[in-house]
Amino acid sequence: MFSISKFKLSKKNTQYHPFVYTKNMTTIINNSKTLHFFITGIIRPNILYLNFLSSKIKYLFSSFNIKLYLLTWDNQNINKETIIGFDYIFFEPEPTNEYIYTNITNRTIQQIRQGNIENWTINIYKLFYAFRKIIDNITLLNINIYDDDIIFRIRPDLYFLEYNIQEMNIILNSFSKNIYYFCPRYETALSSCDWFGISSFSIFKKIYYIENDKLYNQLIKNVWNAEDIILFNSKKNNIKCFSLNNVIKLRLCRKFVSENDYIIDEYK
Repeated sequence: MFSISKFKLSKKNTQYHPFVYTKNMTTIINNSKTLHFFITGIIRPNILYLNFLSSKIKYLFSSFNIKLYLLTWDNQNINKETIIGFDYIFFEPEPTNEYIYTNITNRTIQQIRQGNIENWTINIYKLFYAFRKIIDNITLLNINIYDDDIIFRIRPDLYFLEYNIQEMNIILNSFSKNIYYFCPRYETALSSCDWFGISSFSIFKKIYYIENDKLYNQLIKNVWNAEDIILFNSKKNNIKCFSLNNVIKLRLCRKFVSENDYIIDEYK
């Protein structure tokens, strides 16, 4: 079974964000780089897919040296021993709803205006808390990642529908240290997207690392939604954003039984 279900909104935003560049790049390919893949958050749809994703990453980026990192919650009903393909796995206590509602007092602009999505407070906080904890673990364990090293941010349920290997190799070998490469969605995310991103380690931290809850509260009230943090912090730190939509087509995997039996969703 294979199916794609499409998510649609009545109002469409097709405007490119002024900080998002969409031109192609060319250079000589050199495959001596090490790529670090950060996968964070709850394991979904299941471990079978997580293992499939790790093997897919190794296949797609086989021209490079690869390190895979997983940070997920320790209270999931899973067999941790069945997770394969990762160089580093961090299990962290999941923040409770009570803790989040007590300590996170501000809301995104979208939450305030719509008034009916208070439950998003939990998921938004956990998203950025996971980024905080993966950096904290890397620092604590003295894992050697230089500020100029290339980092991939990937959701655990990300599905690569299309992938242009040649174009991606060109991009990775003409890599700019002050650019965040991603796949913005123009209808459902207002020109941003946090599913997938490529940057230097330094840029990753400037965009995603929020050191404590006080700073999180200060930031969250100034952004439209969770994904807007990418554009907000990029502008704040003079980081250019580069669209990879002509290189990669991404979906989310909602059900996975095998490579021939899965369901993926599209959000434009």
